[in-house]
Amino acid sequence: MSCLLFVRTYFSLKRNSKFSMTGDDVRWSPPDVSPDSYIFSSTKSGLPSNPLLMPSIGNGNIATVIYRDRIFMNGLYNGAGKQSHRAAIPALNLLKIRDTLETDVFSLNCLTGTFTHEQHRDGVRVVHSVYAHKTIPSLLVNHISMSRVESEEETLIQLQGGTDFHSPDLVMEATAASISTECFTGKILVRESEDYQLQISSIHIVMDKLPEEIELPSGQESICFTFIMSIDVTKERSLAQYTEGKRLAASSALYQLHCESWTGQWQESRIDVWSSDLLTTQTVYGCQYYLMSSLPSLSYYQSFAPGEFFGLSPESLAYGDMSEDDYLGHVFWDQETWMYSPFLLLQPQLAQSMLNTRLRVLNQARKNAVNNKVEGAQFPWEQGVSGIPVSPSDDCEKYELHINADISLAIRQLAYAIGSVSQELRQLAEELADFWMSRVTWLEEKKQFGIVGVMPPDEFNYPVDNSAYTNTAAKLSIQLPGELLSLFSSAEDASGTTSSVYHKRADSYDMYVPFDETLKYHPEFDGYDIKNAGHNIVKQADVVLMGFPLCAETSTIVRKNDLELYEKVTTPNGPAMTWSMFCVGHLELNETSRAEPLFDRQLAQCTQPFKVWSEYPNGKGAINFITGMGGFLQSLLFGFLGIRLEPTCLTIKPVLHSHWTRIRLTGASYQGARFDIDVRREVGETSAPGADIVTVVTQTSGDSSQYTITKSQCSDPCVTTFTVRKQTSTC
Repeated sequence: MSCLLFVRTYFSLKRNSKFSMTGDDVRWSPPDVSPDSYIFSSTKSGLPSNPLLMPSIGNGNIATVIYRDRIFMNGLYNGAGKQSHRAAIPALNLLKIRDTLETDVFSLNCLTGTFTHEQHRDGVRVVHSVYAHKTIPSLLVNHISMSRVESEEETLIQLQGGTDFHSPDLVMEATAASISTECFTGKILVRESEDYQLQISSIHIVMDKLPEEIELPSGQESICFTFIMSIDVTKERSLAQYTEGKRLAASSALYQLHCESWTGQWQESRIDVWSSDLLTTQTVYGCQYYLMSSLPSLSYYQSFAPGEFFGLSPESLAYGDMSEDDYLGHVFWDQETWMYSPFLLLQPQLAQSMLNTRLRVLNQARKNAVNNKVEGAQFPWEQGVSGIPVSPSDDCEKYELHINADISLAIRQLAYAIGSVSQELRQLAEELADFWMSRVTWLEEKKQFGIVGVMPPDEFNYPVDNSAYTNTAAKLSIQLPGELLSLFSSAEDASGTTSSVYHKRADSYDMYVPFDETLKYHPEFDGYDIKNAGHNIVKQADVVLMGFPLCAETSTIVRKNDLELYEKVTTPNGPAMTWSMFCVGHLELNETSRAEPLFDRQLAQCTQPFKVWSEYPNGKGAINFITGMGGFLQSLLFGFLGIRLEPTCLTIKPVLHSHWTRIRLTGASYQGARFDIDVRREVGETSAPGADIVTVVTQTSGDSSQYTITKSQCSDPCVTTFTVRKQTSTC
């Protein structure tokens, strides 16, 4: 029997020149000679006491937390309306080595998307590997290899397999079985929306039977076992992927295909940080891994691409049922505001797939608008499978309207990043603008428009009138249709409306934004008094988001005041992405010493040993909080690398954290080309702080004749700005 030893595979990748971890290979060289930067390991005693803090594996279609008794699937929800949540699929493939030793090593390899349990017993090395196949999206795979180190005796390993057949969300039924396989179906109990879901959602499982023990016969050097589980929405697709998985496993190609997809994605684009603190370096890789494991693959095998992608939930695809303190698998503003923008630069096609989750339910968003007596399209605060409001909180659903401006901002960012916009997204931008124009109120005293009765990002305060963030974001949303027509040289849209008409219409909606002329800052909403901080504690980043990502025009002193004043009144126990935005703001003002502790503060949400984030510090709140991970990556991309997407160019204003020697963005995507951005600190004495920083921006793909990279020095000798643009553009 052909046998694949997984841990050896890790290190063969490391030794391969294509994935060299030494030297200075621009395309791939993690910042540590050891694999510790991208492999997170623990002994038995170091495993988290909370089983939800074990790592998760996923491929954007199915995902599970290691050793947990349930699996979740993209788009599979149970419960009507506000009761909607991810449906828990029994983890019938759950497999463990029954007797564990303190010397056993449990590892998550971010490079290959694989979890391993390695044990040395009676002269035999046992490696149990688990992964969700990256390119055959229905497959969850257990692989166990046994190889001799010393003993020649027969060796038996006892296994603990399977889980309770029951699911609180599915009617499960065994449909067929053979000597080696089992088949099951599961149907959800209740549809989220009977109008949207004409049929009951169902799943079909084909899987290998799991043994109670495995054996390495005496005199045999090695043996391996592969157990496959396939889950899909049709019996035919589930069986086809199971069959192909078995064929590939027989030639040891199944895991190789999985690894090639993961490593290929890392090789094409990623963020590396060389830090004196290993935790920071590991966290950078961990955040990228956990986000990617909840997103679709970029390279499906044969015709096995799954159906529609339903969106990113704050706690990833591996969580989301009614048993947890989390977000039920719903899609919030978190997707567009926190997790989306890093992928504009890393993998824009994945960013587009996130926006497609909104287009998928656009018809229902139009119905939501009609139901609420407004125009255009209104997306719910929490979106499940159908697009109807599913938030358990009536207040959030009624007042937290900024989600509609957040989606509009994402369309703007995508247009800047790829240099075009589809007709479908242009139509969506118009309908979001229509929503806001019908929702505003004329403020006679101000002689401007405002928006009353909302909940801002600061969910501690609601309902309020004229949220500074909401009003600013809504104004940008109203302006977007005209800007898109102007940018992409269309004389008119499909209805015959010209860009000048859109601009004139947008200009007529002069939006009021609260401003304190005495303190030179933006009050969060009408009546907010920052001097009365005891009654005005802020939950999370709110007004500071006006500077980024909204990029609203303001003076340096106002931006500085907004940052400093709100930092003092923001709860220290809020979500991590808050501090990422304060960090970005101070770096924008060249205040690196102010930004660094705010960046470091985010790490309080990163639990050990597997770098699973919690929503709040010290393991509290939602688990595997990829919203916070997205904010963390933004503090690297838009903070320390200083990247900004402008209407006709991309600018870069990099700086290094004092504990880093280097940060590199490999494969930054911009309007059809890819660029590497490499920022390093040269060794040796320098005459001025920051003067030892060297930045290299290199185009690595796309027609080089179409792009220019220019460098400009600011009045501050430590600050250099690079501009990337297509030659036909001006910035």
